[in-house]
Amino acid sequence: MAAANIFASGQWIQAYLGREMNQHKNEKKNRVYWDDACYICSFEVNVLKKQNPDCGIDFVKISDLPEQAPFMQEMIGEFNGKRTSGPDTIRFIYEELGHHKLVKFSRVPVIKQLFDLGYRLFAYGIRPFLPKRKIRP
Repeated sequence: MAAANIFASGQWIQAYLGREMNQHKNEKKNRVYWDDACYICSFEVNVLKKQNPDCGIDFVKISDLPEQAPFMQEMIGEFNGKRTSGPDTIRFIYEELGHHKLVKFSRVPVIKQLFDLGYRLFAYGIRPFLPKRKIRP
């Protein structure tokens, strides 16, 4: 039961990724690891990068990493030294881009639960079955 709580809380990813994230400390202070083989993830990140080229977020393709497994389930981020995963990473991205009212609304208790549920449904129930993009080395 304790293992399930650690997995659900995202603590496992924080422990596992400490080395990977710490090696980038001298670069941009905001970093997001995303699955570039996922069509929907690629679409969202490319739109965000195009609309906000100087956003201060380093979007890291997981296909560029030597170890991809820890990043396959949820979007992982690091914002001002704070590690995030899943829906919290989405909130931090949009907050960093200036969408404060939208993020505040997504944190209203009932809305937060629905948003988090929708994210988890997509990440664990839908995305694994979607076709994957071919990634060029």
